[in-house]
Amino acid sequence: MLKKIGVIAHAHRRVVVVIWLAVIIALAAGVGVFGNSFSLQFNLPNVESAQGFELLEQRFGGEESGRSGTIVVRSAGGFDDTQQAALNEYFAVLDARPDMRVVSPFSDEGARQVSPRGTIAFATVSFAADINAVEEFLSIYEEMKA
Repeated sequence: MLKKIGVIAHAHRRVVVVIWLAVIIALAAGVGVFGNSFSLQFNLPNVESAQGFELLEQRFGGEESGRSGTIVVRSAGGFDDTQQAALNEYFAVLDARPDMRVVSPFSDEGARQVSPRGTIAFATVSFAADINAVEEFLSIYEEMKA
């Protein structure tokens, strides 16, 4: 069957080219006429993840958020209570800022952020869209490191 179509298309190649051009022009015209009705916005009113999107919108202001980082800490013998308390204090200082969200590896929420041997842990840091938040984070880090 394909051979038959190929023979007919070859025999009438000018007509086939004109038909293809007409189809392409019709598709372009259709996009021009109906193109504005397409949207990349979505609404998921009855889905669990919608609550997460709403929380992100409230906490970080929506689409402009997304900068993130990771603070990795290591302790050769594992993290004792004193070390955990000191790190949690540091993470709390950062998390108290309105333009940062920090998940401590020693919290219930971040429990999976500690290695199985307990010697390496990481905290996730999410920043608001303001680039100054990153610079301020670095200055707070330098202050607390001293």
